[in-house]
Amino acid sequence: MEKGDVSYKKLWKILIDKDMKKKDLMTAAHISATSMAKITRGENVQTGILVKICRVLDCDFGDIMEISKETTTRWRCSYNDQSMDFNRGKA
Repeated sequence: MEKGDVSYKKLWKILIDKDMKKKDLMTAAHISATSMAKITRGENVQTGILVKICRVLDCDFGDIMEISKETTTRWRCSYNDQSMDFNRGKA
């Protein structure tokens, strides 16, 4: 995944609903400013960070994040001089 593949808009809504600031979440979940900055920028973070957040907010991954629908990732593989585009499935 690349930057922008994940959206944390749901997390920000939960924080607003619970009247929490990012700093409050960082303290309660014991996560670093670096991890929070990555989340703020829509970057990937380790699963353990998301688990800590979910435990504090009493929710699941799908409640705080979603995969952005605007982004399509294409994977290319080369084997025996043939190239395969896994997004379209054509050789």
